[in-house]
Amino acid sequence: MTPPASAAARPAPARAPAARPRPRPPALARSRGRRKARARLGVLLIPVVAILLGGIVWVNAAELRLTKQQGDVARRQARVQQQLTTLKAREERMDTEVVDRATKLGMRFPTAKEVTYLDAARTRP
Repeated sequence: MTPPASAAARPAPARAPAARPRPRPPALARSRGRRKARARLGVLLIPVVAILLGGIVWVNAAELRLTKQQGDVARRQARVQQQLTTLKAREERMDTEVVDRATKLGMRFPTAKEVTYLDAARTRP
């Protein structure tokens, strides 16, 4: 089949010049670039991770130190409480002993009407 005469008389449309494909770098060069990028990332990432882990260790050590100090304070508080109980019992015994000895000597507690107060200003010469 032959094309119609009118189609042959028309000029062919002008084609845009074909874009030249950009030369792609060889696969080896691309992989080297990626390796360098990964190495740079590793060089930057390792110290950051080390600092973060160091901070976590520091916080845990501080927490352990505080826990130990709390235990020490609790033990001291228990010891002081025991000493306080011992001193109160000793005071009670001594008070009873003083009252008993005073009673043997004929002393007694005065009533409220028997207590008199002196004015210090009038007793001075």
